[in-house]
Amino acid sequence: MHELAGCRVATPSGDVGGYVTEYADGVLRMRADGALPGLHPGDTIGVTVLDPVRGVCSYAGLVAAVEARDDGAAVDVVVVEDLARHQRRAAARAAYRCSCVATLEGGASPASLRVTVLDVSATGARFMAPEELREGATLRLGLPVGEELVDLRLRVVRHEPSSTGTRYGATLVDPSERTRDVLYRLVLRLQREQARHAAEHR
Repeated sequence: MHELAGCRVATPSGDVGGYVTEYADGVLRMRADGALPGLHPGDTIGVTVLDPVRGVCSYAGLVAAVEARDDGAAVDVVVVEDLARHQRRAAARAAYRCSCVATLEGGASPASLRVTVLDVSATGARFMAPEELREGATLRLGLPVGEELVDLRLRVVRHEPSSTGTRYGATLVDPSERTRDVLYRLVLRLQREQARHAAEHR
C-alpha cells in the first residue's frame, strides 16, 4: 500500500518531502529527498502520505531506522496511529507541457485543432489554443502519459490572455475513476521530479 506515493516527514527542523517505498506489517518505509537531522530511532514523528487512491493519509509512529544516503535519507516508521484520511485529490497540480490534437465538440461537424497542454490535475488541465474558445466549449484530446494516450473530455471554464496567446482552464467532464487515478499518479510523479530538480539546482 502507498508504494511510490509522495509523502512528508515531520522532523524537529521542519518537514521533508519524499516518497513511500513500502507499507507492510505496520512499517512505513520511505525515501526522503533531503537529510533528516535530529531524527533518531525511537523518536515519535508524523507522516503525511498523498496516495492517488486513498487521498491524504496522516500517521503517527515511532522511528525504527534512519539511514543517510547520497540522495537524501531512508527512514522506517512503525505506525502507531492512523490519524486521518481525506480525499483531497483535486488539490494536486503540476506543469506538464505537451502538444495534442483536440476535437472541438458542438458544431455541425467536429473541428480539429492543435493545443499545447501547460499543466494537469486530477480534475482538469490548462492549455493554449490557436483559436478563440468560448467558456462552456467542450473538446476531447488524447493526453500522452508514458506509452499510452489518456482520453480526456474537457469543458472550458475560464481564459487568461497572455503575451504568447490565450490560456484556457478546463475541467474534466464525466471522467472515469481510472482516468482520475492516472492523472493523479502523473501529477505526483511530476511534483517529485520537479522538487528533486529544484533541490539539485539550489
